Amino acid sequence: MMARSKRSPMTWWRSRTAGRGRDRGFVEAGVAAAGGLLVVGAVVGNGVAAALIDMSDGQTWLADDDGRVVQINPATGQPERRLIIGEPGSELEVSQRDGQLIVTDLTTGMITAVDLASLVASGARGVDPETEVLVGGGQVVLVDLEPGTVRAVDPLTLRDLGRPFRTDDLADAVIDDEGSVWIIGTGGTLTELDYSPDAAEFVTSTSRPVAGAGPQSRLVPHAAGVTVFAPDQGSVVQVGAGRDLAVSVAALEGTVAEADYAPADLVPASAEEAGRVFLLTDGRILNVDVGGLGCERPGSPAVFAAKVYVPCLGNGRVIVLDSAGARAGADIVVPGGGDPTLVVDDGRLYVSTPADGRIVVVQPDGSTQMVDVAAAEVPVQAVDRPPPARPTLPVTTPPVNNPPVNNPPVNVPPPATPDPDPTSDPTDGGNGSNGNDADLAPSGLAAQLRADGTVTLTWTPPVTTPESVRVTSSDGVADRAVAPGATSVEVPGLSCGSMITLTVTATHSGGSTGVGSTGIRTADCVTGVNPADLAPTDVQAALRADESVRVTWTAPVELANEIRVTSSDGTANQTLAADATTVDLTGLTCGRSVTITVTAYHDGGITGAASGTATTAVCAVDPADLAPTGASAALRADDSVRVSWTAPAVAPNDYRVTSSDGAASQMVAAGAASVDLSGLTCGRTLTFTITANHDGGQTGQATASARTADCPTTPPPTVEATAPSNVGATLNGDNTVTVSWTAASSGADEYRVSPNGGAATSVTGTSATLTLAPGTYTFTVTTQLDDTSATSAASNAVTVAGAPGAPGTPSISGVTNNGSQVQANVSWSAAPANGAAVTYTVTYTGGSLTTTGTSTALTINCSGASPCAAGGTLDVSVTPSNAIGTGPASSGSASVPAPPPTAPRNGDAVVSGISNASANEDAQVSIGLNPPSHWASDPAGCRLVLGGVLRGTYDVACNATYYSVRNVHAGGDATAYLVANSNGAVSATYSTFILGRDDQYWCNDRGVCYQPKSNPYVDDDPVVEVTPIPWAPPEVPSPPVFAAGFGLLGAAGLLRTQRRLAGLPVTGAAVTSMTGIHPAPARASTPTVPATAVDPDRSDPTGDEPR
Repeated sequence: MMARSKRSPMTWWRSRTAGRGRDRGFVEAGVAAAGGLLVVGAVVGNGVAAALIDMSDGQTWLADDDGRVVQINPATGQPERRLIIGEPGSELEVSQRDGQLIVTDLTTGMITAVDLASLVASGARGVDPETEVLVGGGQVVLVDLEPGTVRAVDPLTLRDLGRPFRTDDLADAVIDDEGSVWIIGTGGTLTELDYSPDAAEFVTSTSRPVAGAGPQSRLVPHAAGVTVFAPDQGSVVQVGAGRDLAVSVAALEGTVAEADYAPADLVPASAEEAGRVFLLTDGRILNVDVGGLGCERPGSPAVFAAKVYVPCLGNGRVIVLDSAGARAGADIVVPGGGDPTLVVDDGRLYVSTPADGRIVVVQPDGSTQMVDVAAAEVPVQAVDRPPPARPTLPVTTPPVNNPPVNNPPVNVPPPATPDPDPTSDPTDGGNGSNGNDADLAPSGLAAQLRADGTVTLTWTPPVTTPESVRVTSSDGVADRAVAPGATSVEVPGLSCGSMITLTVTATHSGGSTGVGSTGIRTADCVTGVNPADLAPTDVQAALRADESVRVTWTAPVELANEIRVTSSDGTANQTLAADATTVDLTGLTCGRSVTITVTAYHDGGITGAASGTATTAVCAVDPADLAPTGASAALRADDSVRVSWTAPAVAPNDYRVTSSDGAASQMVAAGAASVDLSGLTCGRTLTFTITANHDGGQTGQATASARTADCPTTPPPTVEATAPSNVGATLNGDNTVTVSWTAASSGADEYRVSPNGGAATSVTGTSATLTLAPGTYTFTVTTQLDDTSATSAASNAVTVAGAPGAPGTPSISGVTNNGSQVQANVSWSAAPANGAAVTYTVTYTGGSLTTTGTSTALTINCSGASPCAAGGTLDVSVTPSNAIGTGPASSGSASVPAPPPTAPRNGDAVVSGISNASANEDAQVSIGLNPPSHWASDPAGCRLVLGGVLRGTYDVACNATYYSVRNVHAGGDATAYLVANSNGAVSATYSTFILGRDDQYWCNDRGVCYQPKSNPYVDDDPVVEVTPIPWAPPEVPSPPVFAAGFGLLGAAGLLRTQRRLAGLPVTGAAVTSMTGIHPAPARASTPTVPATAVDPDRSDPTGDEPR
């Protein structure tokens, strides 16, 4: 047998089902529904063998390492009961779904169907331990991989339904939710099989080669269809799940550990040696390096609640991935640290390890709980215990008109005396020989309940040939002699609803006996009719002179609808009228003890049967003497197969030698004992049949097997591939591209669709839908046929849109600031459009705008605020977008200058005052100026316009603080205002009244005051009286004193002159008047000013100076 990953040591806890991810409800719902079915069954007559629970069972069954299965309540995660299936230490495999529970004992090769309504075994059969048990779509299917054999079986009795499907060796087999069986051969052919009850056989719905598939290929079933992981040449193919697809995955190699079941849009499989998990999601393959996540040896993953759970072999944990291959949760650490096994059932994920009685239950939200299943005290019961008592009429179903099949016998031992210890093994004591010598007793007894209520009993004859053999039943119904060499017998009419012990007693010479026995539960009973009244009685069978056998019987008390007479050798099967009581059977196998069974068929499919035995006519020749013996077959050096045999005891006329592949059928002369066969199918194990042909059409056969020569590595001549035509590409609404074409005239193993500049995608159909990066594409399609290829012309171009790329860095120019607005020009290089029109969002300091161009003018109204107030930085960001999405932004910045000074304005207050500056002979008037900053900063200069008694216009600096006018003789009203040369702005006019020189006293620079008088404009100025000259000098009272006075005056004059020559300031002397003393004004130094204005009305070397 080929070693398969599915039979790894973990499979003792595996649940191999289809659609296992479905939530099936809670245990209470399942038990309630089962109870309802039992009530209905009691009323309408359905028993264990007649009812299936087609519902969500609300029960999860897990195998332990003690030959038992444990029922887990999905709602609580707690165990509720245990069923004893096999011996302690048996390795069990559980297949379950919708009320169907099938348990395979991998140690013994026995499979058992458990009826979940009563928790008893409803059927059992022996299989090869490598047989796959598939449950799905209301069907149970058994698959043998070598040679490829697919059998549909009754879900309760496990008997074959119709003819099996036979084919070459298989790599894998699964069943989807619709009940379709998918098989893939070691040669890479994928086949979909659907069982037809009407035809009683499988019908091939799909058959297609899968490029790259081979013996290592594995299947993952879905709600409909499958996904093929083919590491043989690195490809993944999905078929029957909607849109077929094929993807080349070069990294997929080695042994694949696939998920038992997955939704079609999220399909995982592990490559253990490579430390990788491959996810088929949304039509693309993700290659996830789980080795980099600490999971160096990933095992068979499971999909649960849209996440992928990957067991990590060797480190006792499970990692959790999302559909994008990223971690989706914390790791699950399993109890005991062994290799985790995953089971998804009834909306929960169960994580367990071998030889550890604890499990981890994962809820749909990802939360977990640890349950110690082994420590829980729950009821323990055996699956072959008697079910609840039934009333007393056998319930049988009509016979299934299927071709004869050879089911392995089922050995169900009789129940022992009730054991107070419910954990004891109820199978102890079966098939014993009652202490007899083992060579004297029959062995291997097995009983199987047929659909018509008859029990088939089989056994192996004793080593020592007995003189007679008798079969009896514990209810007294059966008591008949059979031939000493017999190995089976049909036992009808056993008491219904009972556990019956069937005993085969072999009697030898000298009276010694050997006894073998087994037990079976017969069909359930219902009330209303005595079972004995349903069956014919007194069945007699006798050989007649014409070698026919006459069968007679007494009609049943209850009138039947028809009578059917059959023989144990399979040659007789006659249907008679209801009142028939005799029939002559011809053509029975000669020289045999044949059991004749008369079965009465009543309404509702109820039957009653009775049997008799007859010995057929002696054969003219012993059939064994007609057949060759010692047949053998061996491969020779020239790749032919030599078939050899020993001639039969009766010499034949000739021989015909045939091969099971149909390639050989050769006549051989009677004296020959061997033949060499050539031209056989290479690389196959074939069966060769040697048929000896005798007179009268009699034949005898012998068979032998041999493997033929390996197939040559040189491929046969290939047909040259031709290119596909009419290649066209269409952009879909979801931004994918569908490429379609007309198939190549040469045919194709596959087509490879290549976008310009991109990787090829392999498909087997004539279209492919691709998901591509943004850009403009044309496509070519290459036909791949054997080792040849041909490429089409390019398709039309299509553009796959995407979000735009980044624009160029914004360039900012022409930045101005007038104090109330900042203006600038921004430009940038266009962003890559990626197939769709681009709109730009320009975000800047103080606002934003959108445009489809690559430049724009910006205006920021920001009077009194930044950046208008003092300048600063202008930040600009350009973000592209299109119908697909938004691209990356680009940014730039520029300095904003400070605003220019404000221009002079009409009406601004500039002139601060007009005043008399001094009381001297200059008669100076000062005009005070206090220009605001926007006047003072005007570089174009200003004009001072004076009016009234000061009339005149003078050029001054706009930042001057005063201006002086001399020789103002007359007083009166005076006005002043400033005019800006830059813009002609006129300041506010300042008006006041000033005094002229003639209106006030004044003193010259020598301290001599003139015209002292009262100020007529000052109310409190004292009146000055002036005495006009001539005047008489006063009398000098003392000449010496007078002379001294004049001397001092002369000295003072000299000192004054000296000081003037030295440039020292002269301090004014007092002027005496009649009215008092007034100080003479000092001559001030001239300050440095930006500009000098000269009074044109007076010539003065110093000029009038603005201050």
